[in-house]
This record gives sequence, C-alpha cells and structure tokens, in this order.
Amino acid sequence: GKHAEFAYRILPERMHDGRNLAQIVFETVDQRETVEITAASEDSFRYRLDSHRRDVMDLQLELQYIGFRLGRIEQQAWKKNSLDILTEYQNSHPEDLWHQLYAAYVRFICKDTAAAEEILVEFDARADWKRTPMEGLYLYLTTFQKGDPEYAAEVTALVRELYQRFPGHPVLAWVLLSMDEALLRNEERRYLFLKRLMTRSSTSPVFYLEAYRLALKDTGLLNVGDRFERRLVHWILGENLLFPDLIPVIILMSEKDTDYHPQMLQNLKQCYQTAPSVDLLKAICTYLISFHRC
Repeated sequence: GKHAEFAYRILPERMHDGRNLAQIVFETVDQRETVEITAASEDSFRYRLDSHRRDVMDLQLELQYIGFRLGRIEQQAWKKNSLDILTEYQNSHPEDLWHQLYAAYVRFICKDTAAAEEILVEFDARADWKRTPMEGLYLYLTTFQKGDPEYAAEVTALVRELYQRFPGHPVLAWVLLSMDEALLRNEERRYLFLKRLMTRSSTSPVFYLEAYRLALKDTGLLNVGDRFERRLVHWILGENLLFPDLIPVIILMSEKDTDYHPQMLQNLKQCYQTAPSVDLLKAICTYLISFHRC
C-alpha cells in the first residue's frame, strides 16, 4: 500500500542506435521486483510523462480520501484539496474525463449538489464513454440525484455486468463496494472480494483502508496469515492504526513463519512500542531465537 518515487538518469552520450534497454532491480530479503526501462523517442517519452503525472494525481487524491475517511482531514479541507488537485490536472489534460466524474463525487459528498449535477449534465453529452468502466462511475453518481432504491439496484446490476467485462478494474470495484447490497450486508463476502481484488490486481491504499475497517470490526477475518494479510498488517502499522485486537493476530502470524522476515520482526517491535506486554516480549524473543538472530 505504500508508494515511493525512484529517480534515474539516461545519459544520451552512452546510448547506441536503435532501442536502448535496461533494468532496475528492487530487492529486499524476501521480495524482488524488476522494472524494464526503454530509452524512447520524445513523443513516447511525453506519453510516459503524462502517464506518470496521472499516477501522481491519483496517489494525491487517494491520500486525501484516506485522510478524510479516517477523520484526519475535515470535509471542507478534503473538498478544497481534492478539487485543487483535479483542477491543476484538468488545465493540462482537458481530454481526460475521469477527473470530471471524481470532481462530481467530491461535490456530491460535500452537499454541493447543483455543481455536481451540472458536471453530470455536461458529461452526459459525450458519447465516447458508454459501455466502459467510466459508465459505471457515472451511473453510480446518478444515484446521488435520484435516491431511489429500485434505481440503485438497477445501477448495481449494470455495474456488475461491466465488472464482468473489465474484471479487477479498481474504479468499478470501488463502486461495487460502495453500493452493492450483497457486499454491504455481508462483511465476510466483502472481505473476500477485497482479498481477491488486491491479490490479483489493485493494491490501492483505498482498498487497504476498506480491509482495515473490516478487520477493525472482526479480526477473525484475518485467519490465514497469507501474503495479503501480512501486507494489510504492514499497511495498518504504517498508518499508525494499530488496535488491541490485532496484536494477537500479528503474534500468531509470527509463529507461523518458517523463514526469517525482517518486516515481521519490525511489526512485533512496533506493537511492543505501542502497547508493551509480556506476550509481545515473548513473541519477539521467540522469533529471534527461532531464526538464530540473537
């Protein structure tokens, strides 16, 4: 769930004719990621730069949203910050329609209904978004206008169809988590939906937030200790959201380890620093002794 920027330089004087290929390798004790690099033409570079700017905007909006949902950012500050980010991006990328819909969402949440509806009217006049994931978000936003349960059920069915056509699409997944009664009523089903989504595709911190809120209600959902649940625990601790019922879960995860993982030791230490106990001290010592790290 964490993000970081890594800068690198391309030295034109060291390049040869044709495509220039390279790799950047990120490696920890238990994970290795390889990123392929290709030196490209100016037009291709501009496209990649635009894609990077979009990623940065998405991350900024996600962090604002998480801060708002956790009560760290007041609603009006969230509205202003989010709309400022969207406006700056819109000025340089007027052809991107996603930002318009998200601006409408922010305004609906903040009861700025007239401005949100105006955005939807303008958006509806375009014809190049039908039967795409963008339609799913648009239809969800129209439910803010109508407030009719039958209409909301119809929209949910249409979004499910779109999700089948575009499986794992993060926006459609977020819409379903927001309005699908089957996922809203059954917390175990909701958790498994998130787990499948985040294991196969998206690792957006927005979905970590949703999984955290479920774990906060019932830590029994975290009963496997697999890679997803360990990543979730890592995100929770990174956001300083540790809660008492999670500590026994983390201790149990440490007991299941068959190899030494520095991150697990760090998790145990962070728990002890937040809520020191004999059980945590025993868990830390046992972990160190088991893997001959004393």
